Amino acid sequence: MTIRVRAKAKGVIVDVDVPEAAPPRSEVKGSFKVKNVGGADGRFRGSVDTIASKEAVLKPGETLAVEFTFKMPARDVKLVLKAERYEEGRWVVDDEKEAHIMIQVPIIPALIGLTAVIGGVVYFTTKRGD
Repeated sequence: MTIRVRAKAKGVIVDVDVPEAAPPRSEVKGSFKVKNVGGADGRFRGSVDTIASKEAVLKPGETLAVEFTFKMPARDVKLVLKAERYEEGRWVVDDEKEAHIMIQVPIIPALIGLTAVIGGVVYFTTKRGD
């Protein structure tokens, strides 16, 4: 008796590229890839919260590049990246990762005693608890 196991597609998130920090109201660009690591073709979707979504049919080993842009708010941002696969009439989450972008807050040099920078703005990154 021979038992055949049907190969399945499976997506994983690879090559995540997002900045660690950004000033408020700046344009933030990021990207990631969804890779089919399964043994069959599959329909995949890469998504970032409500910011971006992209779909494609991938053969085993192929990747789908997902790029996104948003305006940085005046607070830290947590993005949820998802690799989803279409199976039996619905989207199934194969992989999920979080990306954190911290806010860069401007400091007026005179207020912190920096005399080397005159008339400029210095940015620093605050580290807040996750």
